[in-house]
Amino acid sequence: MKSLNRKQNIPSATVCIDYLQNAFTLSEIKDMTEMLSTENLILKTKSHSPKHILGIDELFAQISIYLPPDIVTLICQTVITRGVYDCLKALIIKVYKYIRNKPFTEIKNGEIIENSILNVHLVVGNNKIILPMALEQEKFEYALDTFKEVVNDKTVTTKHVSKYNEQTQSFECYEESEFVMRIAREGLKKQEETDETSI
Repeated sequence: MKSLNRKQNIPSATVCIDYLQNAFTLSEIKDMTEMLSTENLILKTKSHSPKHILGIDELFAQISIYLPPDIVTLICQTVITRGVYDCLKALIIKVYKYIRNKPFTEIKNGEIIENSILNVHLVVGNNKIILPMALEQEKFEYALDTFKEVVNDKTVTTKHVSKYNEQTQSFECYEESEFVMRIAREGLKKQEETDETSI
């Protein structure tokens, strides 16, 4: 297992995971490391303490999976090999399984939420892809197969946010500023509906 250090030179074939403290055990990290090594990929990890979030929850990940630049380029050019793609997909599914099997507690608006689902981002260049961790595994794996549709030269070079729409069964991609405005409008609409119900 290798720890992530910003001062180190990260090889182009390195996948980095920044994760909430205690989200993974040492044996789980070792398992993910060994799996990536089958495709000559390196895993580097860094843990962080719980943070107080001031802003839109979805933009702040408890776990971020960063794909290396060379692989981002291959995805954009649609020439990534099946072996590498399957290995990355298997890594993300492992993250999903490890997280879903652990109890996490969240404090939100003064309320304690038991068995909270962590916010996980797949970071592809400048595109933060919010993984649909609340889905059952079969649906999650299906969703995972569609993330490449929102990866292109534009979305990896400028700030974008992608979120899965279960109704359309596809990821929807927004410029980050547009995503923030959209969430703000949805929040305002919900507040207005709540106010109307309480009258």
